[in-house]
Amino acid sequence: HTGIDGRVTNDGVERYQALNGNHLKPVGARPLDANTLFLEVRTRQSHLHVAEAVRTRLFSNGAPLDIEPEFIGEAGYVAHEYAVEVREGTPLVAEKVLALHSSQDRAIAECGLEARQAVARAPEFDELLREHTLVWQQLWRRFDIELTEADPTEARREVCILHLHIFHLLQTA
Repeated sequence: HTGIDGRVTNDGVERYQALNGNHLKPVGARPLDANTLFLEVRTRQSHLHVAEAVRTRLFSNGAPLDIEPEFIGEAGYVAHEYAVEVREGTPLVAEKVLALHSSQDRAIAECGLEARQAVARAPEFDELLREHTLVWQQLWRRFDIELTEADPTEARREVCILHLHIFHLLQTA
């Protein structure tokens, strides 16, 4: 079972329970093909559109499986359910690739169209991982820091904390 859920609510913090935690309004949800789902929502307050397209493929022993999933759809929710026979000792790999765009993205015509096109042209996971690893190596070469400290244990702890904050900043930016 794999899907995109736009029905999520922001209700995990007790002191905010009195506030409205339902921030998303469904705009569109549908399957694009046997492997790909699409969901678009709009934020209720700022009217920001967010679109996601997700491609799921199953592999056994490195070969793609040709399985027609069952489509499940509700307002703000789309999913595919796969029935797969598995055998002990035979690997089964589920590859899920997601493209996410918003109406605040620069130089795009429409976030839904961009998400659908991006997931359609996305390479397989191994290629995405190679590209992702290379980009992060370049970022760390540019933004990494080192501390020299008399106590190496304390310096390692401080560097780990600083690395975490740098990672969050880079991920957000």
